[in-house]
Order: sequence, then structure tokens, then C-alpha cells
Amino acid sequence: MSAPWIAAYAVLWLTVLVLTFTVLGIVRRIGGVLEGLEQRLSAAAAEFGAAVNSRISPFQLADADGHAVGFEELVREPTLLLVLSNHCSACTALVEQLEGLDSSVGGIPFAAVTNADPEVPYPATLPVLYDPNGAATKALDNRATPQAYVLDPTGLVLDRKVPGSLRDLEGMAREQRGRAANGARAAADVQAIAQRS
Repeated sequence: MSAPWIAAYAVLWLTVLVLTFTVLGIVRRIGGVLEGLEQRLSAAAAEFGAAVNSRISPFQLADADGHAVGFEELVREPTLLLVLSNHCSACTALVEQLEGLDSSVGGIPFAAVTNADPEVPYPATLPVLYDPNGAATKALDNRATPQAYVLDPTGLVLDRKVPGSLRDLEGMAREQRGRAANGARAAADVQAIAQRS
């Protein structure tokens, strides 16, 4: 190879390296912007539902056959409720990820709540309850979907999130199990202290 070809080859590789670092920098910057956008959207969504540590009124739902399902029957222990709408593309994408899911997520009871007509198809294994009168929507002050809540039997909202994926729901379940374990340890510690006294 002659000197001009070697120089052209070196300039070519230098250009490729500069372009690579430029593209990586742009991707990194876009990633930061997207993370910030996700945080702002989550904060904005926080305005559209019952706040964590607030207490909601009991409500009644219906199963696919129209039979009433009371709050006491549905929420016997901390339970994850996913509020969906059939007019929501994010809900449709999330439901596709829930295919094959049964009545629990990450070890805690789970049910999807929708204002849709029972004839709207959902995966057969997905536990779907219907809110024909909007009672759950009103009790949860739910104005955006999808929205996920962890509720205890007294109606206390333990957690709330706008889920984008099944992983988000599993994360809520993991956090709830962690809170339950910490609560059990704290109760055991209090009992041990009381026995020593």
C-alpha cells in the first residue's frame, strides 16, 4: 500500500471512531431525557388516583357472569388491583403481557378491574372484574388507566403506580412482601421485648 492509501485508511477509521462516540453520546443523552420524562409522567399520574396511605370506601364489582363481588370478598389480605379501560392502548399492551397470569402476581392476590362490557375479550386466565356502576373508579378516584393499587382489607391504599409492564406489577408485589416481612419482624421484636419485661 502506498502512503496516500494508508493515510486515507487512517482518516476513515478516525472518522468511524468519532461517529461512534458521537452516536453513543447522543444515545446516552436521550436515555437521560427519557428517564426524566418517565419520572415526570409518573408524578403527573400521581394526581389521578387515591393517594398512598389514604383509606377508600368499600365498593362492589361484578364477575363475568354478573354476580356481585364485594370488597370484603375481594380484598381479604393485601391485594393488587389493576384498573384498566378498553379504550386505552397502554392497557391493551399491558393485558398482552398478562396472558397466562392467574389470580396472583409475585405471591399476592391480583385482579384486574375494568369498566368495559363483560363481552370485551380478556385472556381466559386473567381474573377480570367489572365496574358497571363506576363504584371502584369513584372510590379509587381513578381518572387515568392503567393504574395499579395495593389495598388492604380495611381499604388502606398501601401502594399505587402507573404500570408499564408486568415487571412493574411484580415490583409492587415484591415491595408489599417486603413490607409484610418487615411488619412481621417488628411485631416479633415488640413481642420479644414485652416478654422480657
